[in-house]
Amino acid sequence: MNINILRQIEDDLDLDEKISILFLIIEDYANAFTCIFNLYQKAKREKAYIIIDYVKSHPENWEDKVLEALCIVNNCEVLGKLRVSFDILNRHYVPKIRLSAQNVNVIAKCLYDVCESLDEDEQNLLIRFVKSENSNYEPLLDNVDCLELHMLYWMQIKYITISKDREHLIRLLKHLASFANLQTICWDLEKFDNHLHYETRYGTNADCASLSETFQAFGFTVCKHENLVRKEILKKISNIPKDHGNTFDCMFLCILSHGYTGGIISSDEQEVSLIEIERAVCCMELKDVIKIVIIQACQGKTRGIINDNLARDGLYDTVPKTEDTSKFENFYMFMSTLQGFLSIRHKEEGSWFIQEVCRVLKTYGNQLTFLECVREIMTSVRKKKGTIEGNRVAQLAEVRPDRLQSDFQLQSAADSVV
Repeated sequence: MNINILRQIEDDLDLDEKISILFLIIEDYANAFTCIFNLYQKAKREKAYIIIDYVKSHPENWEDKVLEALCIVNNCEVLGKLRVSFDILNRHYVPKIRLSAQNVNVIAKCLYDVCESLDEDEQNLLIRFVKSENSNYEPLLDNVDCLELHMLYWMQIKYITISKDREHLIRLLKHLASFANLQTICWDLEKFDNHLHYETRYGTNADCASLSETFQAFGFTVCKHENLVRKEILKKISNIPKDHGNTFDCMFLCILSHGYTGGIISSDEQEVSLIEIERAVCCMELKDVIKIVIIQACQGKTRGIINDNLARDGLYDTVPKTEDTSKFENFYMFMSTLQGFLSIRHKEEGSWFIQEVCRVLKTYGNQLTFLECVREIMTSVRKKKGTIEGNRVAQLAEVRPDRLQSDFQLQSAADSVV
């Protein structure tokens, strides 16, 4: 591969293919839009060798990058003219394995697959989705239907990020989930999203439905809140006495989210520590109420070892010198997993932990005490086994603070708030 061969290759590529090659060989995605868009405009005006223009300015390892990009776009006519065996190229660059790349950015490779998987109408729909969230969208792109150029612009305005030290795709994934034919690509992209690997929480609706059905059967009033930002989470919890009073005997607060060691992640991607949640729940107004917090969230990146449809869910307040500790009584926190470990969630059926909470309470809630049910849930979760990416996985639920004054049993006629 040399510049003369690259010139011959460009002669056989249409403009869309050239932009796809450039999209795959870029180094600095955050600042590439203006450069690539100018090359695009140049090629629209005149016969131009825009890949050559780019590699002359970015010479590092360009030969291997271009070869791998050609394999990914799978232009058989061009590849055939290189007089290199298809088998050799495929073995070296594994173009059919989306999560593998030798010289190009593997996330860019996945995003290229998104572009190829959507027809023109679907691409325009996706662009409209993103435009609806960005009021000052670049007008130069109004009549440009090349999705890769739009993606480069999304990177420039930091709507998405695919840099080496930080990936941020959650807002785009929300829209990609609307396209049924992108499900597999979405699952792959989720593996890279953000430094904690946040993903669209497929299966959480199944958990919510099971929780609502379970607690309504015991006479609880169920209140559901979705996609709360950090401030809203803490405010909703702190306002429980104001919104629901304190005349009930028992309340369950169930939180389904991504998490980190020692806390959960809000919808605005902020950390909310378990200590903050505990202190918001444990207020003087609720000191006589049994307060059960159930949390379904990862607590780290360690995978418990023991289906392709399984996934991982991925500020300390200073304590005053004097404080009435009675408000911390009658408090119990039940975690889906150990600190530092992943939590397992089926993308269709819901999470192992929440589904077992609901199953056990439905089956034994009128026969066993709450703590006996907890033991049954922990045993059941411990026995579950599955695979993620070919590796065997397991999970252990955990009780964090246990300050219940006494055990209790749920009653079908209970009048409480969850």
